[in-house]
Amino acid sequence: MGVVFIVGKNSTVITFFYIFIDVCISLFYCFPMPKETRPKSTHSHIPLRVPASLKLEIHNTAKEVELSEQETMRQALRRGLPLLKQIMASAAA
Repeated sequence: MGVVFIVGKNSTVITFFYIFIDVCISLFYCFPMPKETRPKSTHSHIPLRVPASLKLEIHNTAKEVELSEQETMRQALRRGLPLLKQIMASAAA
């Protein structure tokens, strides 16, 4: 990889400068860039499609308890999953 420079006859300083720039460019491409490290996520995103009636119920509940809709859904999952497991386990038995 080289760069061609056209310079005048008596331009030693300019020639040195162009050679210096060429070496710097070559060194720049010789060494790999450090890899970007991203912090590990503590949450996962789950796309969830819900019927409009359920969305309205979530919205109304969130207003009543003064939480965001996202936090209302998180709380419903946290508090409802143990109950769901219990009901499904007793139905299977």
